[in-house]
Amino acid sequence: MFKRSPGCWRSSELAKQTIEAWEASSVDDTGRAFTALGVSNARVEILRAISRRGESPTSALMEDVGLSRNGLSRHLEVLRQSGFLSDRHATHPRGSGPITYWSLDSDGISDAIEALLTYISTL
Repeated sequence: MFKRSPGCWRSSELAKQTIEAWEASSVDDTGRAFTALGVSNARVEILRAISRRGESPTSALMEDVGLSRNGLSRHLEVLRQSGFLSDRHATHPRGSGPITYWSLDSDGISDAIEALLTYISTL
């Protein structure tokens, strides 16, 4: 899936390759790979939704992923703490309170993938 070639370990390039691989792979292949690694399907779907939409408010992600606000919030927080997502807080456009926008953290994704591949290659 990921080939080592000159310059491929640059953070933004690796993140781009990863996102393209997620989008190009079948759900069965992706699901099987992530299940084998113990990765939450909900978290993968959150990352895919943000990849498709770009920066997204929590409410849009609730719709895309089909989780309640509480269920989604737990996954978003884990992904943020792990470096996969960044959050931006703003006032709701209608002035009705705070809103959080989520976006992919390309560097965090790249770092995690590189660390995983490095660990696997040293076994």
